[in-house]
Amino acid sequence: MSFSKVTKSACIYVLASLLLPLSCVPAQSANTAPVPAAFAQEYNALNQAVGTFQTSLDSRTQSRSATTFSSKLMCADASQGADLLRPAALKEVAIELAQYKKMGIQGVVIHTGFPILTPAFFNAINNPNLGTYQQYMAFYQQVFQLCHAAGMKVMIESHPLFPFGGNAFAVQVQNYIQKLSSKEYQNEVAQNNANLATLGPDFISIVSEPNTDAAWTNQTVYTSPTLLAAFVQASTTAIKAANPKVETAAGSSNWQKDSVQFDQLFCQIPTLDAIDIHIYFAGNNELEYATTLADSARSMGKKIVVSECWLTTVGQGMPPATALTNNQQANTAMSQNCFSFWQPLNLPFIYSFFKWCNVENPQFFTFFYTQLLFANLDYSQYGSQSSLANDATEEQMAHANLNAGICTPVGVYYSSMLTAPRQNHY
Repeated sequence: MSFSKVTKSACIYVLASLLLPLSCVPAQSANTAPVPAAFAQEYNALNQAVGTFQTSLDSRTQSRSATTFSSKLMCADASQGADLLRPAALKEVAIELAQYKKMGIQGVVIHTGFPILTPAFFNAINNPNLGTYQQYMAFYQQVFQLCHAAGMKVMIESHPLFPFGGNAFAVQVQNYIQKLSSKEYQNEVAQNNANLATLGPDFISIVSEPNTDAAWTNQTVYTSPTLLAAFVQASTTAIKAANPKVETAAGSSNWQKDSVQFDQLFCQIPTLDAIDIHIYFAGNNELEYATTLADSARSMGKKIVVSECWLTTVGQGMPPATALTNNQQANTAMSQNCFSFWQPLNLPFIYSFFKWCNVENPQFFTFFYTQLLFANLDYSQYGSQSSLANDATEEQMAHANLNAGICTPVGVYYSSMLTAPRQNHY
């Protein structure tokens, strides 16, 4: 397949950028300001949870892992909809990949969820302003060429797209999914995954948060381990038929307490290669539960991947618990996590999961909130803003700093863990 002119140009940018010295200068020094009183209880509880988790890992045998450490490829996230079709979009992807390579990041996770590569969706909405199946397929073919040119491994998350983005594309996605019957939904997700497999990713993750997907789609398949196992098997069969080299993953999260039941049924699917574990919340023994899920999967002969992980500060199971809907939880978490006073907790959290990888040896491990590697907000300046305003400010700052090769202290720390000579144990 030949490169388009814009892809050739972007690939040349990636390759040229890799010849430059590492550019990950700190945007600011590590935060030493007092934690705001409103967050003191939560901060202390999270600090204790991370410390307890580290202690639990220290009792386990550790050896240097062969894990591919990755981050989310922000500029290729399918939830952006028609913005991906802008002329500048591929150049932005190339810049992000080049910066990741300089930081030592070895892989990317791309959220190309359902129904972004489903022809039936575009036939149903019939709105050229939102793009066509052929346009999105061409875009992602070029994204994959850029990833391979940068030497990056690729994991795809094919979960349903985030339906609350506020743009016209997100509205159409939400309306479309909720009109599908269970059988139609299963078949079209399988088709989306088969089309994704033709792009040549290393892994496709089909599901990793059943409770979130249930809330976003109103599809009852996500509420039953038995039904969801059959759903996953349909997608893995379609993926392997389209491209046998692609490895498949599915799983549940560290905060959903019936995750073991889901994962045990997933492990019985011959065409499933790995269990995917999303790791966000730290309360109620949830960090240790991530270890339980990994141990269980390995005992049943499956590999481990972690397509999303961050020390998030809002949501189910957090100390103190925060009662929010899925929509509120996602928006508030992104906004609250961005404040720089959380930095001293993020560093030991990252350190802990390098240790965790030395215990569990996952194939992929993803510190997912990529924007926090490049931008943080000062609470004294932005603490009174709305969640949406903070999200917009942080996103703008993150892209500007990414283009300039400027990282937060958390980004610098993550890079140092990946690039500095290390002994066998962290």
